[in-house]
Amino acid sequence: MAHHDSFMKDMVVEMKKKFDKYWNEYSLILAIALVFDPRYKLTFVEWAFQKIATLDPLARDMSFRVKSALVRLFNEYKSMDAADIETPTPSSNYVGPIELAEFSAFKSAMLFDSYGKSQLDLYLEEPQIPFSDNYREFDVLAYWRQNGSKYPDVARVAKDVLSIPVSTVCLRVGF
Repeated sequence: MAHHDSFMKDMVVEMKKKFDKYWNEYSLILAIALVFDPRYKLTFVEWAFQKIATLDPLARDMSFRVKSALVRLFNEYKSMDAADIETPTPSSNYVGPIELAEFSAFKSAMLFDSYGKSQLDLYLEEPQIPFSDNYREFDVLAYWRQNGSKYPDVARVAKDVLSIPVSTVCLRVGF
């Protein structure tokens, strides 16, 4: 930005504006999405922003912003009317996956009442899943499908956040 050539300087100033916009608007939701990956959770986000803070002073409070936004988002989902949530109705007296999921949700709610912690708090306090040799093949959405009954409200938020497209770039097919 301090280059003597006005063409270069103008180009860099415009690039910096775009970068700042991207950084300020998108890093929050991307960080929240990372929290829903049980290998990373909030610990990784805090570590990453601590490293970035040496280059960007605004990153110092970003961990706090991520946690605050995550809690607000979770509370928004918790406050949603039960009628807004699709729940299949059982067709017989057979106790199957649906009833077991409801029982798990009941147990999770009891944990909240017993210990004063939300499903989000309990999820974040659980140990992170260790990385394996095939860490690139880990399917976060499959994790939430399998573990959604343990933290049903967290799973709803995770599925919605993780389904947001990462890029705002319009792709062209067939050049």
